[in-house]
Amino acid sequence: MVQPMKRIVRNGKRILVPATEKVVDNKGYDKQRMRNEPERIRFYKSARWKKARTLKLIDNPLCEQCSTDEHPVLAEMVDHMIETNTSEGWERRLDNEHLQSLCWSCHNKKTFSK
Repeated sequence: MVQPMKRIVRNGKRILVPATEKVVDNKGYDKQRMRNEPERIRFYKSARWKKARTLKLIDNPLCEQCSTDEHPVLAEMVDHMIETNTSEGWERRLDNEHLQSLCWSCHNKKTFSK
């Protein structure tokens, strides 16, 4: 029996997934964040953050969670180990020791599991 499929966009690519798979829509989350956290949004658009992010990905280009020697996974995101919505996280937001390189999958598991 053929399973019904639906087309979604994941990580910027159009893919087919089973129609029963739950799809997380982050657009509402991002809009709410823009309204309620303008200082954090300005930070993520700043040249300082973009430079820190680029340096971290150059320094550690593989996912720190799931990448292995046998199966290397390219990191696409730089994540803060301590959330920036806490005072400690905000103070350490550009500290390289506080950042980790993650693939989209690991980043989304961490971010949306809360």
